[in-house]
Amino acid sequence: MLTHIANVLSSTFRTSDYISRIGGDEFCVIMTKCDEDDSKKAELVTHKMDLIRKKLASESEVIDNGGNEHHA
Repeated sequence: MLTHIANVLSSTFRTSDYISRIGGDEFCVIMTKCDEDDSKKAELVTHKMDLIRKKLASESEVIDNGGNEHHA
């Protein structure tokens, strides 16, 4: 499941951005090269978060974990 979330994050952000798992199910994203003013940065982050929510809500993946199925 963590791999699936990491893949969603990777497909949402640019290759110049940094994505890291910081522990458990917590991830951190550092977006580089953001030259917009503060209000546009807030809009950009909100847009990215909406994309992630939509991708996670619309994708259904069954993960086999040693005989136990998990839906992500």
